Amino acid sequence: MVKRVTDRLAVEAAMDEYDRVGRDAFLQKHNFGPALRYFVTRNGKRYDSKAIYGAAHEIQFPDDGKMSSADFSGGEKPVQAPLEALGFGFVIDNEGRAEEAAEPDLEIGKITYEDVRLLGSSQAKQKYSDLSDEEHAAYVRVSATLQALGERLKSALRNSDKFEARTTSGFNVNSGVRSYIPKDLWFSVSPRDNATDLAGMPQLFMIVSERGIEYGFGASVHPSDFSKQSIKQLVREAAPIVFDQLPAFDTAEASEIQADIETTGQWYFRRKHRLPPNQNDFSSFKDWLRFLLSEEGKKNAAGTISRYLQGEQIDQTDLQTEVATMASLFSPLLDREWHNSSRMRGGERERDLAGKTEFPDRLRRFLEEFADKRTGSFAIDDALRQAMRELTAWLKQLPSVASRPTISVKISVGQGGLAKTPWIALLDERELTTTQRGTYVVFLVAEDLSITYLTLNQGMTELRNRLGQRGAAEEMVGVAEASRPIIKTLEDRGFTLDNQIDLRSNTDAAKNCEIGTIAHFSLESDALPDDAAIEDYLENLLSGYERVLEARDRPNVGDDDPIVQDPAAPYSIDDALAELFLERADIEQYLDIWASKKNLILQGAPGVGKSFIARRLAYALIGSKDNSKTQTVQFHQSYS
Repeated sequence: MVKRVTDRLAVEAAMDEYDRVGRDAFLQKHNFGPALRYFVTRNGKRYDSKAIYGAAHEIQFPDDGKMSSADFSGGEKPVQAPLEALGFGFVIDNEGRAEEAAEPDLEIGKITYEDVRLLGSSQAKQKYSDLSDEEHAAYVRVSATLQALGERLKSALRNSDKFEARTTSGFNVNSGVRSYIPKDLWFSVSPRDNATDLAGMPQLFMIVSERGIEYGFGASVHPSDFSKQSIKQLVREAAPIVFDQLPAFDTAEASEIQADIETTGQWYFRRKHRLPPNQNDFSSFKDWLRFLLSEEGKKNAAGTISRYLQGEQIDQTDLQTEVATMASLFSPLLDREWHNSSRMRGGERERDLAGKTEFPDRLRRFLEEFADKRTGSFAIDDALRQAMRELTAWLKQLPSVASRPTISVKISVGQGGLAKTPWIALLDERELTTTQRGTYVVFLVAEDLSITYLTLNQGMTELRNRLGQRGAAEEMVGVAEASRPIIKTLEDRGFTLDNQIDLRSNTDAAKNCEIGTIAHFSLESDALPDDAAIEDYLENLLSGYERVLEARDRPNVGDDDPIVQDPAAPYSIDDALAELFLERADIEQYLDIWASKKNLILQGAPGVGKSFIARRLAYALIGSKDNSKTQTVQFHQSYS
């Protein structure tokens, strides 16, 4: 029986992919034909319902593989009930028109260079009532277009209900701003919850003035741009809090965003809005972040990433496309947990949690309910489900987790039968969304439930499918060995940097979790620490996790920069002969071919040891058993 999709985020992720790659590519990738009648909707846009449902099913249930049209009985209609139950709209169109109705029902005009010229000419007049008919019409057109663009941008954000769109303060198309002519017109989109205490910062914005059009991301509007002293002071207080929660300039997240910015054309990194156009105050996104986090930057209390349109560029640019680019490019800077950050709370974190035992209580309850359900057929009843929900909810609100908006918490007690060793994983969604691959933080519970290990671990399922058990185990050991020097300071926090954990289980899953462990800390079930200690362990381990992810682009950089590593052990053909069932002449021939041709193809059925042989040949080629100089990447015949 096909499992019902119950995760709204899985459907949202499928729709995001549809938006990103386009209808034809999406349908081809997921092996679905165009919808004939039934379309699911989001923010006014129509999507092929069966294809979206099939892709969402694969995201929520990755172990079940892809769905196909044959998995649905009765055509496309059966997906309607589950999608509507998740809050999505549904429409029926007998002509199967998706692309024609793809845009939200929102009339968006166009801002022209002539409109900008008319706004500029109006600035010489005293009152709004002094405007000519042409000038007044320009204000009406620009204001309406900005309002529609702001709503379009808001709807393009993944969690659109978390944001609000605003337009020029106090402006009325009939009377201006209290009868006066505004110096410019604008829209902003900002987190709804930040409206009061964080002065509506940060924001995505577009400003139309006599200079042209400026748009982009604003970490904060400069206090001097406000007239009221109380608002100026609020902005000065809010800006450092906002800046502290943006990515640090030396993190992997900052590198990723900088790379994305560079691929979308010219952006300018400025100290504030409304500066002379097309000039850089900072050479890069990282330099801009470094400034915001400095004492000078916090005192300045402003900073923007802007793009400018002037003259004929205005007529030649599709502002709807630019708005979509802004939503995609800057959403990681806008959609963050602004009010739950440990960076905001600092030392209050430990004081608030000291002596409390919510984690021990919730973990014990979960283990008790899990133990009760181990006998009989597989079933997650209300009591176990509630215990799981309470445990994950507590972890999500913990400052060390809540301050990292890309971390998701997942708990598993098995599929088709209760697992011998349940787990609770903390996954960085920039890295992965499944425990089948990659690196992640995970609580591993022993089969006898006597101990829970808090670990930095690795997923093995995909590696095993690709490399076989032996090759996957070797790959994970190599990753662990390369990662441990990066997080060596965890030893000072009580963690052990090896894979010597004992889950008291003979299952393959448990053994693979043991093999993949990079670092661990033991939590005895009858002596669990208080909430403050758990928070401290998680904060340190998640920080180490971030360093490991960041160091993948620079594997020789660890806690100390640069780190001094132990030299790799020498490795010769004789060493390879001791590990491989090959003749010396064969190995020498392989290495000669590899050195001259730069490529070597090993052929054989899965599980015969190709990956094992390839790594030993690589060691012999470079003369040392150095995992930092070898890398395994997946290659598949379907890759282009």
